[in-house]
Amino acid sequence: MEKLLDVTREELPGTMASIRLSGMEISDLTMELSDLGLDASLSLFLCDLCCFNCI
Repeated sequence: MEKLLDVTREELPGTMASIRLSGMEISDLTMELSDLGLDASLSLFLCDLCCFNCI
């Protein structure tokens, strides 16, 4: 059990940072697509693809 906790302590921060970055990139892409006037349903689809709220 202790080994699992050690691995979690080592890996979780990097994994969470990657997930946050992916969410920000998807959000940015969604805003860019919106600026280009593409269909709003595509933007919503991309937003739903990640588990973060789009701005």
